[in-house]
Amino acid sequence: MHRSQEARAPNILLERWRWPSCLHSAAKLVRAAFRATTLSCAPRRSSPVAHWTGRRHACRLAAAGLFLPAASHAADEYKDLSTKASSKLLNSAESGDALAAINWAAPKATGLSIEEMARRVDAGLRRECWFVTGRSLPELFSSAFTFSDPQVTLAGIEEYSRGVRSFYKQGSAVGEIVCTAATAPDTITVIWRNFGTVNLGPGFDLAPYLVTTTLKTSASDGGLIVRQEDAFEAPDKVELLKYNLFKARRPAVPDIGAVACPLPRAA
Repeated sequence: MHRSQEARAPNILLERWRWPSCLHSAAKLVRAAFRATTLSCAPRRSSPVAHWTGRRHACRLAAAGLFLPAASHAADEYKDLSTKASSKLLNSAESGDALAAINWAAPKATGLSIEEMARRVDAGLRRECWFVTGRSLPELFSSAFTFSDPQVTLAGIEEYSRGVRSFYKQGSAVGEIVCTAATAPDTITVIWRNFGTVNLGPGFDLAPYLVTTTLKTSASDGGLIVRQEDAFEAPDKVELLKYNLFKARRPAVPDIGAVACPLPRAA
């Protein structure tokens, strides 16, 4: 990844941690956990990306979003000071550009029906969950695409993708699709499960939780995806702390196939 690209990639994950306005909550939990176990928190090389600030809670610290480090574009905006401060805790171990193979200027797949767009999104996410890996399909997204949550707003599918890539520890964080459906003439809803490690300080684990991602399309923009919003229930802070301190007591994660889809069945 070129330094210039890294420096401008927002730290999207903070949003994911809507869970927790998470970023802020997660940061406090991490500090408490390390004080309790007398571990040292020597900072790692700070992440050039800095902005997956989301999951309003764990995340807002996480899921789901965190764009920690510092938004460098006028279009990338932190909505509260705690999110901006928490972004400085994000660290990424990747040294190269893991998203170099993606053609961000790929021709747009315009003219798709909402059902066909939903099928493409579902197939792409099941092949590789870009909500975690950042390996998105730029051809499905409008150049006017925006992502927002209570902590941050950012513009551009590349910025979003680099943000989530930086937020999650690749190989340890997991995103699994439960179901995807066209739920309105301009809306695609994705239910997915997220858990695993995020690059917050020395590493912080998220317990399995469900995320509802709403993708909005625009007929005036060729049916492309123009907006994404994530929602999830904030985890109990005490339980989240226990999950990180007592790893041997963690329950087994149920197979994703056993998770019921809450979306209405197609007629």
